[in-house]
Amino acid sequence: MNQTTIKPSVLCISAVDPMGMSGIHADLRALESMNVHGTSCITATTAQNQNGFQQLNSVSNEAFKSQLDALNDQDIFSVIKIGLLANADQVRLLLDHPIFQNKKVVLDPVLSATAGEIEAHESRLGAIQLLLPFVTVLTPNVGEAKQLLNSNELDSQALAIELLKLKASSVLIKGGHSAHPHEIFIPKERWLFIWNMMNTIITIHAVLAAPWPV
Repeated sequence: MNQTTIKPSVLCISAVDPMGMSGIHADLRALESMNVHGTSCITATTAQNQNGFQQLNSVSNEAFKSQLDALNDQDIFSVIKIGLLANADQVRLLLDHPIFQNKKVVLDPVLSATAGEIEAHESRLGAIQLLLPFVTVLTPNVGEAKQLLNSNELDSQALAIELLKLKASSVLIKGGHSAHPHEIFIPKERWLFIWNMMNTIITIHAVLAAPWPV
């Protein structure tokens, strides 16, 4: 039997970092370390290194959809992890695609990078908000949460409460590039995690291991 039919499988939708430190490369390494089979759908290539972020190069709509079509023909995924979606068209294509149905979804709404800011157009922000009702856990850092809400609020709990109003099932507020602890909020419950980690792919392990509380 093919090994991919035995391991739990996760579809990672994100961009390529040429340095291999983030995006699809980091996702697949983390999944492999947890004995999870990772597959990928590429949204963009990036021109970046540890000194700076230069350019985001989106794949065409046709290239993005063709990847989803091929993956859907052999749909072995229980979880979709979404990272950088390059534009609003990609969000709409994903929402309308059958591969997106009946999955647990981890959304890391990439609006910045370690090497610098990624331009966040208003249309892209609005489209990402359309994904939230389908998300099992939303994992923005503090800055990204503020951008999604168009808010200057500094308190992570207040940000999470507002994001929950946008219908995400749960919210993990990351410290990101600061020293803040990471906090996860679901309606009527709260856990505090002290994880000094940049990559949020670790949250997939929890999604695979057990149902999220209602």
